[in-house]
Amino acid sequence: MNCQARILAVAHTIPNTKLIYHTTTECGGEISKKLSIDSGDAHMNICSCCFRRYNTKGKADSTWYGWFDGSYPPEAKVRGSKWYNEAVAASLIEPEDIEELTQGMEDMSLQADAVEVEEEPEAQVQEAQVQEVQEAQVQEVQAEEAHIISKEEKKAVLKARIKDIQASAKPGKMSLKDIQAAFKEITNLKTQIHML
Repeated sequence: MNCQARILAVAHTIPNTKLIYHTTTECGGEISKKLSIDSGDAHMNICSCCFRRYNTKGKADSTWYGWFDGSYPPEAKVRGSKWYNEAVAASLIEPEDIEELTQGMEDMSLQADAVEVEEEPEAQVQEAQVQEVQEAQVQEVQAEEAHIISKEEKKAVLKARIKDIQASAKPGKMSLKDIQAAFKEITNLKTQIHML
């Protein structure tokens, strides 16, 4: 079995805002512990890196995003969390509207290809203008979804991870073995930063 914790995947921007959120994936790392959850009703596998993040659960600067098949922490800046849903609602674009707009555009193009209807020139111009606006909106949404993490964003994520590890890697909070593993991870993260 592999680690079943949820980790960040790809960064995106909420349409009509500058708010960044992430999609998530299952860690899949080599497990080091098995945790009892739901009052002992279930057990989840976790790696040492995710276990350190798990220990920050409930803190304001927590990097714990829950179990991959579980619910999202409400304040996590990830797709599906309470924060994400409120941010999308505030931007006046609901995720269902984006999907409906995309599906509607696909349906319209299929119908236009299948049926040719003679219309008055003015109606054709209006339809073309509406279609151009809709296509522009769909392209804007798709461009936002395809947002790739820039080097600066990657560095910021790596530096934040280093800061989290440094905050938790203290005698009394962790065993000596875990502290050594934490500093090894910090070294690896710093190497990744320098490689960018």
